[in-house]
Amino acid sequence: MGFDNREPSLQELDAMKRLVAEALEQGAVALSSGLIYVPGSYSSTDELVHLAQVAARYGAFYSSHIRGEGDTLLDAIDEALTIGRQANVAVQLSHHKAMGRRNWGRVETSLGMIDRARAAGQDVLADQYPYTAGSTTLAAVMPKWAMEGGVDAMRRRVADPAVRSRIRSELAGHTAEAPRSGAREFDPESILISYIPDGPNKQYEGLMLPDIAAQRGEEAVDAVLHLLESEGGGVQMIAFAMSEDDVRRVMRHPAVAIASDGWTLSPQAGGKPHPRSYGTYARVLGRYVRDEGVLSLEEAVRKMTSLPARRLRRFDRGLVRPGCFADLVVFDPERVVDRATFQDPHQFCEGVQHVVVNGELVIDGGVDTGAKAGRVLRRGDPQT
Repeated sequence: MGFDNREPSLQELDAMKRLVAEALEQGAVALSSGLIYVPGSYSSTDELVHLAQVAARYGAFYSSHIRGEGDTLLDAIDEALTIGRQANVAVQLSHHKAMGRRNWGRVETSLGMIDRARAAGQDVLADQYPYTAGSTTLAAVMPKWAMEGGVDAMRRRVADPAVRSRIRSELAGHTAEAPRSGAREFDPESILISYIPDGPNKQYEGLMLPDIAAQRGEEAVDAVLHLLESEGGGVQMIAFAMSEDDVRRVMRHPAVAIASDGWTLSPQAGGKPHPRSYGTYARVLGRYVRDEGVLSLEEAVRKMTSLPARRLRRFDRGLVRPGCFADLVVFDPERVVDRATFQDPHQFCEGVQHVVVNGELVIDGGVDTGAKAGRVLRRGDPQT
């Protein structure tokens, strides 16, 4: 269906279901949805139920980056829970949070929704990264209609003066539709541009959006449109839009695992990526366990190991006991700390002496041994 904003035909829906089944037969552990991004945001609840029913038949689960994390957070949680109930499938809510100052505190209600679902017998878990900022593409602030047809179609719209004016008006908050028009709330003061491909706009990498606009002598909304027209979908941003109190509240919930929402990076990769790719777990152990006492050490370790392993139904991972694979980390609880920052993100953590993967040392005395001991884990693999 590409970037078409419409319901699927019966033939298209059948094709999707076959693709889900094929992936699950090849070892996928879940069906995932990215409902805050196009084209995933064009899918209906009913469409997702049909696909999740396929996952349920294979004993897989439904993992969702829900449809909204700001004004529509509670509706989006309700949709995910509804899909789980109607498809009779376990639900994983990705990196739970409330975006935008006016939504701070709403995680208390959303966590209550999770609690009630679990009390009623529904299998629901969530995960979280320990930062008050998220990261995604700059195009995520665009109205959904402006992204129909994909990135190239979006760039043509931005280049058209009349359409550009409409987009600008919505982003700037000049219409009633604006609060829910984009995947992310457009708050220029909260946006840092973390990556721009090589070229004339590279100079703006690592700057807050208002500073870019000031350098260009224009309003922030115009700086966004310039970057999107020039670079398409290649620009990454970091949005400082969450409450520290909310981070702590979500972290304490027993059904919430720790997860980075990051990816594998090299210090030579460049750019200003979110520091979570380097610092997530050490940050929890150092700041939130040792320094602030938000979690006990034992509970933090559970949230990083056996809880996610349980969701993946890997009972041979995430625990230290006979018969499990030897995946072990030796760290100093008094020294462990994250060093990656938003302005200098390519920094490894400190206080981790040894890492063992499948019984083989990959970090020894804080030094990378070069060993490639990992393996792909597939649903249905034999377990010890």
